[in-house]
Amino acid sequence: MTVARWLLLGEGIADVVFLRALLQDLNLPDMEVDQIGGNYTRLKLDAVQNQIRRAADKGQRVALVLDADSGDTRTECEEIVAEKGLPVDQVFFIPNDTEPGDLEDLLEQAIVDEHRCVLDCFREYENCLTGANPMYVKPNKKAKIYAYCEAIGSEAKEDKRNYLNPLWWNLDNGALEPLKSFLRGL
Repeated sequence: MTVARWLLLGEGIADVVFLRALLQDLNLPDMEVDQIGGNYTRLKLDAVQNQIRRAADKGQRVALVLDADSGDTRTECEEIVAEKGLPVDQVFFIPNDTEPGDLEDLLEQAIVDEHRCVLDCFREYENCLTGANPMYVKPNKKAKIYAYCEAIGSEAKEDKRNYLNPLWWNLDNGALEPLKSFLRGL
């Protein structure tokens, strides 16, 4: 059995499914994709550290593809990698490696123009909730992506989404180019 040259580690199953779709779209088959089961702080856990070290021991190079939740995420992640001596070769922070954000921000950008109205409807729903009672909590970004998938008749579960369907997702959207460039460069 041939070992993939790279191990890409995303945060969760949604990241794994999306990264696999991008790799397939880019025709980059020599990469294995897995998850760390949460955000960059999971790098502190022995199980995640062992996962990374096992990959390096097999001769794989390791790249992290993580959400850039806040301005401190990069620094904190780099500190953990250095402190734990993890053999991580590359890190990319979604959505574009420079701004704060997460996978759902990137997915919103990848929604095909024909169905962007679903996002407008969702914003109206959020505004309605806030106007009806300021104590109501707006749904999170994941709920917005779920609502989009359900509205278009696509599978909403993260592990079943088909990002390769051009009727629902535009993997050629310019917002995806920084991540695609990163993947091509590995």
